[in-house]
Amino acid sequence: MQHKNFDLPKTKKQIEESDLPLDIKQAWILEVKSFENQSFSEQSYWQVMKKKLKEKNANKIQFAKKTLLDERYYDRAINDEKRQIPELRTVVAIAAGYDFDLPFTKKLLELVGMAFNPTDPVHRAYEFILRAMPGYTIDEKNEILIASGFPILGTERVDKP
Repeated sequence: MQHKNFDLPKTKKQIEESDLPLDIKQAWILEVKSFENQSFSEQSYWQVMKKKLKEKNANKIQFAKKTLLDERYYDRAINDEKRQIPELRTVVAIAAGYDFDLPFTKKLLELVGMAFNPTDPVHRAYEFILRAMPGYTIDEKNEILIASGFPILGTERVDKP
């Protein structure tokens, strides 16, 4: 369990600014990062998502536009609805909309007991857009999926009436 007073960014900054020898600083920062990984695995998917959305200063409208998901998914994250396990496509839609990298997205999937299946063409397509298309909108990422005949990310296009 993460200690209540532990703050990873603050700790890293304090260590970097300390007078400790460089090799000790580097070794301790690596150890401190492992604290973050451990605490990550002790959280629910929605807890991690809530934290991530707060970091992005997200709101319902922005969330819906970026992910093409209904606002109820935003509410689930903010309210930490542990009982609602998202589908793989939902996790990928949020990751694609907010440009989460592939390793982070894989960790998110692990939190809900899922993983990309390397033999599933849809999963490989999702991995591709996460890996190869940072900076593109979700609509642009969906164009690749549509052209390939795969299910799009999100529930619908927000710009449609």
